[in-house]
Amino acid sequence: MCGKIRGRQVAEWLKARQNPISEYENDVCIYIKKFPRVFSNKQYLDIIDRWKYIEKLKQFPELNVIAVSKLAFSYLSNKLRNKIVLIPHHHCNFERFQRPKRDIKIAGFCGSRGAFSPYENEFREKLSKIGLDLNVCYNYTSRQHVIDFYKLIDIQIIWRDQKARSQNLKNPLKISNAGSFGIPTISKPEEFSVIEYKDCFLSAIGIDEACGYAEQLKRDDKLYNDLSKKVLERSEDYHISNIANLYKQLEL
Repeated sequence: MCGKIRGRQVAEWLKARQNPISEYENDVCIYIKKFPRVFSNKQYLDIIDRWKYIEKLKQFPELNVIAVSKLAFSYLSNKLRNKIVLIPHHHCNFERFQRPKRDIKIAGFCGSRGAFSPYENEFREKLSKIGLDLNVCYNYTSRQHVIDFYKLIDIQIIWRDQKARSQNLKNPLKISNAGSFGIPTISKPEEFSVIEYKDCFLSAIGIDEACGYAEQLKRDDKLYNDLSKKVLERSEDYHISNIANLYKQLEL
């Protein structure tokens, strides 16, 4: 999906060429999680979460690097002599759809099956006791698929083990996606999310605490609406129209 999101979607928005085979030598070229064959000051490696590339990049300080989050920018700047540029992930909601006013009935997780499935049954059981269903979206294949999922849910849950090696290159895309619909998120306090979305999501350490927050959101309209408004406003920074301007600055 990284190629589709950071590559195809951005290229289509900017009306840029994708994978040209000729006449690109003098253009700004962005390589998504893939090293170029030759290097110039107009070439950028969008490393995303490919942490194994860090050691290789030390051998090619002339190659520019794109960081996908503020944490990744700081981390890579400390590790490398390369020029590092911050271009965050754009969210999926180009059309700025909004969650309609309705009862809060469905919590949802969108992401890797391996990340959430160990906790799915426990979440489903505990959420059911407070009157919430759980929807999961593991096998998304397109932006529309993700949009359709977010149109169905009222609360987002993010839950996964934190792996030290890759955490520094992660980004809060899931919070951006849900937030762009006005949907609050409950998540572990991952550093990359805290940096960019502090006070815009509910931070939980354990599953019981997460489900407790879900119950509060279900029963407290003011809490829900305040958090919805806050995360919606913050997520606007990650709309593709704003992120596209950062790509255009690479031409300067």
